[in-house]
Amino acid sequence: MTQLLRDLDILEPIPTHLSPRYSRDNSIKAVLLDIYGTLLISESGDIDESKITTENLKRAFEAAHIPLNTENGQHEHQILRHLLRSFTLSIQQYHKTMRENNVPFPEVDIIRIWEDVVSCAMRQRLIKKDGREHIKCLTFVFEVLSNRVYPMPGMKEIIAKFNNNNTVLGIVSNAQFYTPIIMNYFLYQSNGADYIKGIDPALQVFSYKEGVAKPEIRLYQKVQRALLEKHGIQPDECLFVGNDMYKDIYPAHKAGMKTALFAGDERSLRLRKEKPEIRNLEPDFVITKLDQLIEVIP
Repeated sequence: MTQLLRDLDILEPIPTHLSPRYSRDNSIKAVLLDIYGTLLISESGDIDESKITTENLKRAFEAAHIPLNTENGQHEHQILRHLLRSFTLSIQQYHKTMRENNVPFPEVDIIRIWEDVVSCAMRQRLIKKDGREHIKCLTFVFEVLSNRVYPMPGMKEIIAKFNNNNTVLGIVSNAQFYTPIIMNYFLYQSNGADYIKGIDPALQVFSYKEGVAKPEIRLYQKVQRALLEKHGIQPDECLFVGNDMYKDIYPAHKAGMKTALFAGDERSLRLRKEKPEIRNLEPDFVITKLDQLIEVIP
């Protein structure tokens, strides 16, 4: 997995049409950060908008050493198309079921989805062996290939700066198990871990662990409770930074936080003007580079 990250092509942010708008705010004691499109450049713009292909799936199965079974007359491409369709339908069915149970913004645990797909493929004799012990590798490779990422300029520096000046840091992200692995590699060239090193795990909220995705306000309220209990920090003393007006800025504002729209990459900037919830909503700040946060927070 480390080699795959090491071999990723460099991505550069694409400038947006927005201009920065920010000023110093001495009341801010904590900064909560989004990941995809904010701390990480995302080739597709968002973790939810990955480009899935049979070629990437083939590479993932090969990396996980799960051989496809072509001995029954099916071509490799047919099997891969079937597996990809099964993967997509499994996610859609999960979302449908959860919404019918009054969960408006459900989130899957992607490992469980692939466990079901591989188990079904085994019963259908589309793969030659039970590959469930290799699911993490399969998932990691497929996801990294489907949505290539790279550190946003200033990512390492801004996290180090806030850690050094004792600004409390947290994360609220639509993410999967591999997200902290990717972040830890880019930040520290280290492997593993369920959480991003250097940030209090209690202040890291990942959608796949909670079963709901942004803009679900519960994600923000969970980290708010931890900020209050551990640091005595009130919602209006917290700044949330994200690239999506509907998934980031709207729920953070609704939870009582101050907000900064990150408009540093055209791929991931989501203004969501069609959403009625944000028709009259303006972020407190607009930044186009992460290091501009240093001028906001003392």
